[in-house]
Amino acid sequence: MLMLKFMFQSVNTFIFIIYRKLVIYPNGRGSGKDGEAYVSVYLVMANITDLPSNWEVTATFSIYLFNHISDDYRYSIGIARRFHALNPERGFIKFISKKDLTDPLNGYLFDDKCVLGAEVFVNGNKTVTECVSLKGVGNEPFKQEFKISNFSRLRDPWTSDEFKVGGHKWVIDIYPNGIGKETGRSLSIFLRHVVSNNCANSERVRSCYTVRIKDQLHYLNHHQMTSSGNWFSASTSSTWGWSSFIELSSLNDPNKGFIVNNCCLLEVELVVQAISS
Repeated sequence: MLMLKFMFQSVNTFIFIIYRKLVIYPNGRGSGKDGEAYVSVYLVMANITDLPSNWEVTATFSIYLFNHISDDYRYSIGIARRFHALNPERGFIKFISKKDLTDPLNGYLFDDKCVLGAEVFVNGNKTVTECVSLKGVGNEPFKQEFKISNFSRLRDPWTSDEFKVGGHKWVIDIYPNGIGKETGRSLSIFLRHVVSNNCANSERVRSCYTVRIKDQLHYLNHHQMTSSGNWFSASTSSTWGWSSFIELSSLNDPNKGFIVNNCCLLEVELVVQAISS
C-alpha cells in the first residue's frame, strides 16, 4: 500500500495557468477512518497575497486520473465553484479510494507513478497534467560522511563532492563564518540540488534530509538538524538549509569535540520522497 507510507500530508503541484495548482492529500482530508480511506484532490488558488483584497474567481473544473491499462482517464464531473479569499480552494474529499488507487488491476499506478490532470474553464480553458513519482519512505536513506580538514582555513563557501540520490545530484554548501545576518555568529549549511540539463523546466524533487556535525571526542553529542521535507527545482539551482546551523562559539568549543586537530566530520542523510514533472 504505497500511499499509506507517506510521512507528508499533502503534495502540491507546480502552479499552472495563473495562480492555480492542485493539492493532493494521499491520506485523505476527511475525519475518521472513512475519510482516511480516500485520496482527496483540490484545486487551489496560489500566491493569493499577490491578488487584490477583494479578489474573486468563478471557475468550472474537472480533475482527471490517468488509467495506464485502458489508456483513458477517470474524471470528476465538471463543477462550477467560486474562489475567494475566505475559501481559495475547492475539490473532492473522496476523489478515489486508496483501495481502488493501489489495486494494480485498476491501472492507476504504474512504475510507482500516477498521472493527474486538471481542466479549468474561466474565460478560456487549458488542460495541464503533472506526473508525480512517489517514493516509499520506508527505503533506507542515503548516508555520506565528509571529512573536512584544515577547517580553520576554509573560505566561503566550502562545497562537498557531488553525490547521487534518487537519480539526482546533490552537494552540501558550508559557510564557515555564516551568511547573511548570521555572519560572524553561526555556521551556515545548505543542501543544494545540482542543475541537470536533462530535466524539464517544471520538474521538482522532494527530499527529506538530516545534516549532522559529529562529536569526535565522546561520539554521543552529535549536533544535527532535520528537514521535514522540501521541494527542489530540478532545472535551476535550488537550495534549502539553515543559516544558523550551529553557533560558532559552540562549534569551536574544544570540549564538545566538533573540531579535532582542525578537522570536522560532516554527515548527511537524504531520502528522495517524490519527483514531479
